[in-house]
Order: sequence, then structure tokens, then C-alpha cells
Amino acid sequence: MLSSTTGLITLLRNPIRICCIAANSLQQTGQFSTLIPEKPKRPKNAYLIFVMEQWNQMKEDGEPAEIRSRSKIVSSKWNNLSEDDKAKYRFQATSDRDRYMREMITYNEKLQDEDVRKAVEQQMQANLRKKVTSTVKSQLKKLGLPFKNSYSPLAAYIRDNFSRRPDSVKPRDWVKELSSNYKNLDDETKAHYYKLASEAREKVKLEYDRATEIHGELPSLKNELKKYRTIKK
Repeated sequence: MLSSTTGLITLLRNPIRICCIAANSLQQTGQFSTLIPEKPKRPKNAYLIFVMEQWNQMKEDGEPAEIRSRSKIVSSKWNNLSEDDKAKYRFQATSDRDRYMREMITYNEKLQDEDVRKAVEQQMQANLRKKVTSTVKSQLKKLGLPFKNSYSPLAAYIRDNFSRRPDSVKPRDWVKELSSNYKNLDDETKAHYYKLASEAREKVKLEYDRATEIHGELPSLKNELKKYRTIKK
């Protein structure tokens, strides 16, 4: 059912690979930035070094900015270079590869730190849940069903107030603000959203029951996560 996430199953069997990939993900999302070391930049080959040098020069000279045109010009220049001229770029590539190897050794050593490993494990669990959730949502959508987990009191509050978002506030920031405001609601107001969420869940339950009679067992986040944990063991 979740063939699109087969790669994650493979990763779960390789702790070092998990650590490297998750650390890179943490770096990109800005989470645990004080714990996760910056991943070394991959080395450039001789041709790429030449390309970057030529593109910078072409930009300064005001030559064609269209990527295809630049690529053809640079490729032609490279093919016309003598072996002696290419040797300079190959030497730079070798030096860059050595730099990368040295930095990767240090990087992998830092990833063995216990705090980093905990951060990595937390991120991997979050990534797995996010990917499985996306897959389950997609499968349910094909059946014309909503995602059960989206019917909480908080979700009801956000849906009820999302349209009030000021134009100057980004949707993601508005959701964060609403989530924070929800915590400060009085008990009576919260009870209202608990009621809305309960009514929505009852409605969804009826839809699921009817769909189960037609299609059999339906995709669920709980069952799919359980499959991954079983595979990991």
C-alpha cells in the first residue's frame, strides 16, 4: 500500500545513513540548529569548476543569461581546451575532493554525539509520520473520505477563525497564532469547540463505516505506522 515510501524502510535498517540524512534535514528546517553540525559541501568535478568560473565571467561581461545558451557556449569552450589547460581544473577538483573527505570525517564523528543522535531520531520519527500521513490522506481522498485526525477541538477552532486572517499575516503564522490563542480560551469557549469536534467526528465515523462496508479495511495512520515499526524490529 505504501510502495512510495519503500526507501524509508531501507533507511530504518541503516543507522549511520539515517543519522546523515536526518541531520541534513534538520539543518534545512532550522530545527536543533545548535546540535546538528553543518554538512560539508559536496566536491566539484573539474568540469563544474570550469563551468562556474565561466558563468561568473559571462555574467560580468553581460553575455546571454538564458541557461541553455550559456551551457552550449561553456560546453564548447571546455571541449576546445587543451589537456594542459584542463589539468588546472582537475587539480582543483582533486583538492576539493580531499577537502570534502577531511570534513566528512569530522562531520561523521560529531554525529556520534548522544544529543545529536536523539535529535536525529526525533526528526526521523517526525519525517516518517509526515510521509505516512501524506500517503494515508491521499488514499482516503481517492475514496472520498476525510482524514480522521483533522477533527480535534483545536482544528475546529482554527477552521472557525482562519478566514479572519489579516492580509499581512502569512497562513502558517496565522495558524501558529490561533494555536497559541486557543490555549488561552476560557472553559466555556473550549467546550464549544469540543462539541463541534465531537459532532464532526461522529459524522466522519458514519462515513467511514459506510466506506468500510463497501471497501473493507480502510487506510489509517495508526495501522501504517505500526507496519513500519514492525519492519524496523
